[in-house]
Amino acid sequence: MKPYKYRIRPVAPPETEYGQTVIRTGNQEVLSGQVQGMHASDLEERVAKALDKMEISFEFRVRITSQALGNQRLTHQFANVRGEAEIDMLCDVGGQSVPIFVDGQISHHYAPWQADQDKLKTEMTDEFGKQFGWRESIRIPFWQLIDQEMTDRTVRDALRL
Repeated sequence: MKPYKYRIRPVAPPETEYGQTVIRTGNQEVLSGQVQGMHASDLEERVAKALDKMEISFEFRVRITSQALGNQRLTHQFANVRGEAEIDMLCDVGGQSVPIFVDGQISHHYAPWQADQDKLKTEMTDEFGKQFGWRESIRIPFWQLIDQEMTDRTVRDALRL
């Protein structure tokens, strides 16, 4: 006698206009996975929505080129061209640019060497921004971006609005 095999029918997540979805259990959040036409994590998208709500203009994924930073290498991964840094969000707050870095759980809090790289990246960005009158960089950890309401509060507090 053969054992009975149960049929399990997968439930498809709801589609968005971009074809990607992010669903959080409990709060019915559906995200597109995009910010300004570029792929974004759920954390990045929440921060972008918070900035939009506060009517703060920003550029997503701004790169500081190697000519600006010299030949320093930020990572040993293929994420950046040698000497190139990427700012998650470069905001315009009261006529002053403010770089915001969104720190996810895996990419930024998994190992001590990642924290060291983040510190170096922040220092390099701040040094570069001084010549243009930028405010110091803001790093927002994943645990402050659990849902949209918490993200709105965190971003408002970080920007001191």
